[in-house]
Amino acid sequence: MRLASGQRIKIKTNWYKELHDGVNNPARPGESISEEFMVKAILKDTMDDVRSMYDTMPEVLAKMDDVTERVSKIYNDTITPAADFYDDHKSLSRKKFFMLAQQKLTTNQYQIVTKMYVQGTTEVDISEVVLQQMKKKMPASPATY
Repeated sequence: MRLASGQRIKIKTNWYKELHDGVNNPARPGESISEEFMVKAILKDTMDDVRSMYDTMPEVLAKMDDVTERVSKIYNDTITPAADFYDDHKSLSRKKFFMLAQQKLTTNQYQIVTKMYVQGTTEVDISEVVLQQMKKKMPASPATY
């Protein structure tokens, strides 16, 4: 952007800041990106933007593919059933809803469906649950790549 005085300034949006907060310096090989950042990028649907910053680093791209695959599995096994349960039973009384949820859902699905019920929507922040599940199933390796 150019000011009336002729001075040029660069405005960084929240999207730009969030994208670059997880990356130390993508231009230099060997720099790392946290698994948590990758999960959040996947859930925010910005992973393509992140991948483009590492297009010359096949080892990082491979880790991104691994994290994407694991997040997809967790999403399909946990989030989708919770959202389906919420949509099918949201008209029940609070007591009946939660009694049935305890009977039918796994602990992680129940955690998600509780957020959905409280917020009145399936559009809830699921990153915490996904990260918890990732840590439970994560191999003993460094958290950054």
